[in-house]
Amino acid sequence: VFQKRSQIVPCANEIPTVADALNNYFITQLERRCAATYACSAPQGFSCVDRNLDLDKDELHFRSKTLEVLGEHWYPEFLDMFTVPSIYRGDILSTADWLDLQTSEVMLYNIFFAPTKHAGTVLIVSWKFSGPGRLSGETLKESFVQMTDDQRSWWTAFNAMVISLAFLDVVFIVFGIFSRWRLRRKLRREMPEMSEIDQDKLDTTIALCSPLDYFDILLRVLNIAFNIWHIHMYPDPSATTSDGSNSNPMSLLNEILKLDWFAEKRVEYKVDEFMGKVVELHNMLAADLVHRMYAKFLVLLFFVRCVIYMRVHPRIAILYSTVKDMWQDFFHFLVLFVTLYSVLAYLGTWSFGDKLPDFENFQTSLYTQFRMIVGEFNLNTDTESGFSLPFGVYSIIYFLMVFSLLLNFFLAIVIDSYARVKERVSVCQVEGDVVSDMIATFTYPFLGAWYRWPARATIVQQLMRADVN
Repeated sequence: VFQKRSQIVPCANEIPTVADALNNYFITQLERRCAATYACSAPQGFSCVDRNLDLDKDELHFRSKTLEVLGEHWYPEFLDMFTVPSIYRGDILSTADWLDLQTSEVMLYNIFFAPTKHAGTVLIVSWKFSGPGRLSGETLKESFVQMTDDQRSWWTAFNAMVISLAFLDVVFIVFGIFSRWRLRRKLRREMPEMSEIDQDKLDTTIALCSPLDYFDILLRVLNIAFNIWHIHMYPDPSATTSDGSNSNPMSLLNEILKLDWFAEKRVEYKVDEFMGKVVELHNMLAADLVHRMYAKFLVLLFFVRCVIYMRVHPRIAILYSTVKDMWQDFFHFLVLFVTLYSVLAYLGTWSFGDKLPDFENFQTSLYTQFRMIVGEFNLNTDTESGFSLPFGVYSIIYFLMVFSLLLNFFLAIVIDSYARVKERVSVCQVEGDVVSDMIATFTYPFLGAWYRWPARATIVQQLMRADVN
């Protein structure tokens, strides 16, 4: 278990108007009731804690020094310290005093390891001071399973295949740009009498590079970088870093649990070695978390690209075409929605934040209103059902303006755009259904060779010439 501590500062700096009065009050209390209630050895007066100032890294707490974890300094202890009332470190110390007013954040580590399954789990629970009388916390659970040699061989081969395919995609995109440049150059030679207007038309008709080409190249480069990083993140169990330490999470877990506590050296050195391994594991987990966030972002980009790919055929390009048709109306709707939504969230925080946990701060109010959008109003249904007049007015305004009007505005924009796209598709005489067009696409080269039809590329180039000329 780790804790981060804050500095004690004079209260005159924090609450200058009442600091002297409070100090005199506490001194009087100690003088009057010292023997009966308070510890007579306690220092007189009082102090304030500045949560924005961390304690100096060289100061000791419970005779322990700090450890650096991700650029921050934490005081480490073993969790089983809290199973006993006191410990001896030069003096007898009460374990209940390890957490006190200066504690600003606590991070609890639990490490589980199943050697027979080559699996391990790290559970991290943290609490942080977030204001008078309030704590915020989060939980992180990461599990690791060591790959066998066969699994790792297949996994490495699959990553190499993905990298190769992404590289080939980039090559094909660049080759396509080069081919369009050659076609544009050839048409200029064939039609030297073209005017400047015709040349501009040629450049527009046969564009060398579209924004989608840049997006595709960027997506492949990010994919290649991710897979290279992926291989580096989960190396072979025998792999080591440049300083000789193990770079595999499972092996590091094993090293932590195999530390020899009965070795003939001082306990302080054993504790330092153990805590150093835990810090190394924490840094590795932080890097792994960034790696997973990268992967999630990359999958979202692939999702966007998958939607854009659907424009290959008008019948399945409904989503892409509808979004493209509605984006201007949607943008102006978004400006209106975000403005009203934020104002109502601020109103809820300012009006009910001291009474209702669902509106305790602006971020929580935004989340509460989102729950209300999807129909979760979370109203009381017991004997205390009903609400006060201010909250009733707020709820009715939110229901009418956001839940009823704005959401229906959004649905109207989507439906109108979909209707226009559907109408354009229905009057198009070129394409059939997606299945028959796919069959025609794959059978054309064989039928073309049998009936001596021209190649599709030739037809496209002739159409471009006709369009430019």
